[in-house]
Amino acid sequence: MKATILLLATAALGCFAVPAGATVITQTYNIKASGFGAGAPVDAVAGSFTLTYDKDAPIIPQTTNGLSIAGFNLPYDGATRFSYQRGGDFLTISNNFTGFFAYTLGGAGNKFGFSIMNLSTAPKINVFGYSKDGAIYNASRVTVTQGAVPEPASWALMIAGFGMVGATLRSRRTTAALA
Repeated sequence: MKATILLLATAALGCFAVPAGATVITQTYNIKASGFGAGAPVDAVAGSFTLTYDKDAPIIPQTTNGLSIAGFNLPYDGATRFSYQRGGDFLTISNNFTGFFAYTLGGAGNKFGFSIMNLSTAPKINVFGYSKDGAIYNASRVTVTQGAVPEPASWALMIAGFGMVGATLRSRRTTAALA
């Protein structure tokens, strides 16, 4: 019985394994941007996004995989993508990419983009831009904070620990009943 439990626990932990050298991170960031100027179609922007990415990858080109945006009160058109560069710990998010880390504002429709420096240590947005039908607005005040979301490996260890505690308690109850 104990060997079966140990085997199941080992198999469960193996399901959460990542390739050697990969540091997969899941983190939530909260953003507030304001001061877009007179006549701007938005006064203040607030929302959050959760990002899952391999911190050890040299470059992650534009992708929607691993990006989830919630409560963003900013109207925008099209799919939002991100790109990441490990060397500068630099993240760019936009719905109008024109290159690896470049995006454009202006033209028809609703577009936005921002870049975060020092993503994994002390995140700071250096620019947050928005455009609506050709008019471009840049926020004069922007803050970004990290939310408290455990990484998947932490969840896996916690769940495995609860399973082992339960198995131990069940084993003790069976032993006590036999005595």
